[in-house]
Amino acid sequence: MFHKGKCFGNMDCSTGKFTGTCNLHFYVRDKFGDPYDWFDVTPGEQGGGTPYKLTLDTNISRSF
Repeated sequence: MFHKGKCFGNMDCSTGKFTGTCNLHFYVRDKFGDPYDWFDVTPGEQGGGTPYKLTLDTNISRSF
């Protein structure tokens, strides 16, 4: 799992208030070559399953 984030802030000195925003990006990149051997009990790749990729991208934004 990988992530990166950026935060920006602004301080209003006349009112003493701070505002800001954070943007976080999380993503997963993985590939399963032997989908029936979940716990890797049998060494190597076994036939019968179709290899598949797992990908996920999500962004989270928050203001404060």
